[in-house]
Amino acid sequence: RQQKEAKRQQEEAKRQAKRQQRVRWSAAMVSVIFVAAAIIWFVTRDVYSGEEKKVHGRTFRHGKGKLTLFYEGVYEGQFNMGLKHGYGQFTFKNGDIYSGHWYQNQPNGVGTLFKQNGDSFSTSSSYADGTLFVEMTDKLTGEVYAGAVVDWKRHGTGKMTQYSGVWNGWHSNGDWFEGEWARDAFLEGKGRQTSKDGSVYEGEFGDGLRRGQGVMKYSNGDRYEGDFRMGRKEGKGKYVWANGDWFEGEW
Repeated sequence: RQQKEAKRQQEEAKRQAKRQQRVRWSAAMVSVIFVAAAIIWFVTRDVYSGEEKKVHGRTFRHGKGKLTLFYEGVYEGQFNMGLKHGYGQFTFKNGDIYSGHWYQNQPNGVGTLFKQNGDSFSTSSSYADGTLFVEMTDKLTGEVYAGAVVDWKRHGTGKMTQYSGVWNGWHSNGDWFEGEWARDAFLEGKGRQTSKDGSVYEGEFGDGLRRGQGVMKYSNGDRYEGDFRMGRKEGKGKYVWANGDWFEGEW
């Protein structure tokens, strides 16, 4: 009986030692996680230097200052009660720079956008229902885009007017393009393209080219309705000449 009791006590002592070891390991893991979280917070935290204002015991960024946002970029300019408000410049992580007016943390009013590739645009922006709407004019080519943007990339519904030059083989003297955009990818979805010579295409686009179903009305009175590929008639379609003759079939 004494031997059994001694053996039981030994086994209980082993179990107790294992429980204590698990507790120590758990405490160590909690400490490691806490330290790692503290380091991540310290490295990625927003950093502000500038004027402040205290209201009811709370401190707000107010006046002129500089705010570094780890994941976004750096803003230098005016603040109002903690928000970017007034005139300021934001340098994005990718090197783009917006300099202009802000209203409650959003670009609003007149400004200038400098792209990291050297392009620059004069802008007029407004913010509504969670979407930034911008009219921006390319200072070099005169192209004007008016519509929705995300991170200053054309995204959503918008219209672009081109004044001169050639775009994907299409002579764009006064042409305009209207439809859906995706992260600056030129005209995805349905849209309308009008040439200065009077020719009009209305239908689907992809990667900046006529692609899918569409209708082309030529300035001489001809009309084509059908499939397009890579900007050209290809697939099933019907062509009607101005004199009334027509052909329907494969192109």
